[in-house]
Amino acid sequence: TGIALSGWDRLGWAGGFAERWMRARDRQSVLAALVLCAAYFALILWALLLAVEALTAWAMRPLPPFLTLLIAINSALLVWRLAMRFGFVARFYNLGEGLRSVPRMVTGNMIAMMAARRAVIGYLGGRGPGTPVWDKTDHVFPRQLPAE
Repeated sequence: TGIALSGWDRLGWAGGFAERWMRARDRQSVLAALVLCAAYFALILWALLLAVEALTAWAMRPLPPFLTLLIAINSALLVWRLAMRFGFVARFYNLGEGLRSVPRMVTGNMIAMMAARRAVIGYLGGRGPGTPVWDKTDHVFPRQLPAE
């Protein structure tokens, strides 16, 4: 809420290119959550349409070539990102954690979407009188956690 939305009200977009670039990076989370929601919705819809196509005589129209190319490029970039996530997590922790890192990406996306929704609701609800309430997360690197 603070960096992405309230900071926008307070600081605006003033400054040079580097300043605006950093502010855009801070404020991208709300838009990214919206894009994630649209992507998951499209994926679910596509899976449902494939199921309908397999179970009935109905057939989907073929996609235009540019859209097919765009989907192929995005799919390749997703596979690359998943491979990098797997590789780095497996190297730092172990193979099992590397394998679990892939589904955790979906979980992380869901958390990001819910957090953005909460931030927007909190921002819109906190625009009246009073001080907005900030949530603060304590971050600890996994190797710094106390032994059990």
